[in-house]
Amino acid sequence: MNLYLVRHAKSYSRSAWVEADELRPLTPAGILQAHSIATAIAGEHPTRLLSSPYARCYQTLLPLSRKLQLRMELESRLAEGGDPRAVLELLDELDELGEAGPVVLCSHGDLIPALLRILAPEGLDDGPVPCKKGSFWRIDWRGERGARATYWLPRPGSETSTHGVGGHATRRLAALDLGSSSFHLLVADAEPGGTIHRVGRERVMLRLGAMITEGGRITAAARARAVETVDQMRADAEQAGAEKLLPVATAALRDATNSAEVVADLERALGVPVRLISGEQEARLIFRALRERLDLREGVTLGIDLGGGSLELAIGDAERVRWECTLPLGAVRLHHELAPADPMKPGDRRAIAERVCNEIDPLLAEVRAQAPERAVAIGGTVRALFRLLRASEVGPNGRIPIDGELETAELVELAGRLARLTSAGRLALPGVSARRVDLLPTGAVIVATLAQRLGIERLRVCDWGLREGVILEEIQAG
Repeated sequence: MNLYLVRHAKSYSRSAWVEADELRPLTPAGILQAHSIATAIAGEHPTRLLSSPYARCYQTLLPLSRKLQLRMELESRLAEGGDPRAVLELLDELDELGEAGPVVLCSHGDLIPALLRILAPEGLDDGPVPCKKGSFWRIDWRGERGARATYWLPRPGSETSTHGVGGHATRRLAALDLGSSSFHLLVADAEPGGTIHRVGRERVMLRLGAMITEGGRITAAARARAVETVDQMRADAEQAGAEKLLPVATAALRDATNSAEVVADLERALGVPVRLISGEQEARLIFRALRERLDLREGVTLGIDLGGGSLELAIGDAERVRWECTLPLGAVRLHHELAPADPMKPGDRRAIAERVCNEIDPLLAEVRAQAPERAVAIGGTVRALFRLLRASEVGPNGRIPIDGELETAELVELAGRLARLTSAGRLALPGVSARRVDLLPTGAVIVATLAQRLGIERLRVCDWGLREGVILEEIQAG
């Protein structure tokens, strides 16, 4: 049984509503959101619609109920303040009935994240579970491989690909980042001026970089999983109304000896060419995203992207990228090569630091000659480190604040602390996910050593990166 967990659309504020809270209705904007949800889900042909008895939930599913001519059922266990364990019992009851199609549940912002944390499907990001009004989580059960979750935020106008939040010039695009540690999908409405509104995101941890054999080949099992993943992402992007797929492949596919064969498989599944970009191209795309997101109009900036297979550096200003390079210092690569033990051995930590220094030291003169005034870092590992050190500053949906910074001294201390902990100890820390728990010590050592070697005192952290850079390149070229 597949499942849609819908949070009700925008309703009138509690302070402005004088009657019982259960009767508080949707605003006009909320009604538009409800129609967008109906457009996004109707094509999946759900067989049951269950709603919290609160009016704002019932009204959210009403357009879908009418579109499908399917009766809506009110379910008290989905009410605000409900017990997620009671919802689990409801799911068990529905599963026993053997529903032929997906089931849609509409509930509230307190209950849905709590339920997802209990279900723990693949696809949850580190940090708080996003659950904006008018959004939904889709849960796909895949037999013995467990559940997979994707988060979607339909917007008014999502039934067409070119009339999103920014008007007729807005384009709905899907960027696929086929990386060494994970495959990412970002569907977004992009405006010509560079504004990007996220519609939906998906991430599947594949660890391709760790699946390369001694002969440099990506294994058959990893290859099949990669094809299955992009096929699903293509379908998800099409369902979200994306007009164009923009797939780019990075370090693992760049380095594998059977890269051409694997890329050909991925292209057949996607139906479009896959762009195999160099490290320098990756650095330029990332810097484009940093420049747009952080408004880096003055001075020179050093951009740092720590991925699974490689580390990209780029230096530039508001006009151009002056210098860029790519280094074989990815977190997945060094973890499997130098520090597979749990907890990390002191000698392994030194080996990672020495590897970073050996790669960085020949570049020091060039970096210093460019005289960057600030350093900005991106990547899932860096964001996870930020959430560990700055939990109180993280937004309600796990977003990194636009001015978020980390000090090198605290990164050095955190790297030592993570290295001494076992996986279980790290997993007990707030905001640490099971998917990244083994990579955090290696990633922390890489970032801390890099910052020390480059003489960086503080590091700004950005939540945009390669995917946003690919979308910006597309809209600015057209």
